Amino acid sequence: MRRPESDSRTGSASATGGPEAASAADPWEHRRRQSLFTGLSAVSWRAAAVGLTAAYAIQDALGLRWERLAALQTEDAYRYATGVGLALYVGWIGTMFADRPQGMALRRRTMRHQQAGAVAPALLYLHSVEVGYGYAGLLTWVFLGSVLVGLASPFGLRMRNPLYHDVWVAAHVLLASFLAVLILLHAYLALYYE
Repeated sequence: MRRPESDSRTGSASATGGPEAASAADPWEHRRRQSLFTGLSAVSWRAAAVGLTAAYAIQDALGLRWERLAALQTEDAYRYATGVGLALYVGWIGTMFADRPQGMALRRRTMRHQQAGAVAPALLYLHSVEVGYGYAGLLTWVFLGSVLVGLASPFGLRMRNPLYHDVWVAAHVLLASFLAVLILLHAYLALYYE
């Protein structure tokens, strides 16, 4: 039998010596580890998502604007480029689970999905410094609402209640689906009326 080795990232020991075995024993260990790509913990990503979403809403409520960015957003090429980029980004986030990963692949993909969702409000701000009105305002609030509902993830909150999980998944997928419809409507109207 192999001697347990310590995992330098978590300080835990496992019979096989690798972090995969430790993660299999504790399904929440990936939350305590640092992110593979940025060095930020899952808690830091959640704080970033809350901060960016709140900052977007507060600056709009107070009528604050970054004037240079607002002026840039009036140019058609910039609006189209950031709009297409944002739509592709949201599409990429939404298709992360299309192949239905399992085990460690699911855990990694979930973390990547949450990180991508956390920075989405900043990308929305690059596209539009204002919430807007009518369907554009609805689009913005559904976008930010999807980020906030994502923060209530049972994985992030370490909740193992099956009912909460089912209700949360339904709400998050419903908002994301409605967001996709609104994005397509926005793209159609932006191109049709230009």
